Amino acid sequence: MNPIRTVMLSPREEEVMTWIDLGKTSLWIAKRLNTSESTIKTYAQRIYTKLGVHTKVEAIIAWRNRRSE
Repeated sequence: MNPIRTVMLSPREEEVMTWIDLGKTSLWIAKRLNTSESTIKTYAQRIYTKLGVHTKVEAIIAWRNRRSE
């Protein structure tokens, strides 16, 4: 069983991950979502934990694989 399949991101985490996948910076995402950069970094860390990864690149790969299944 692929653990990524069972991962449930919140709607906001999904939105943040979409922007990360598009190459946007934490600061850009924060401005877009009218929140602080530190909040975006917290979302990113939660996403990485849920996806079982440690880096942005790993998160993007896991995200893309998850969406293509």
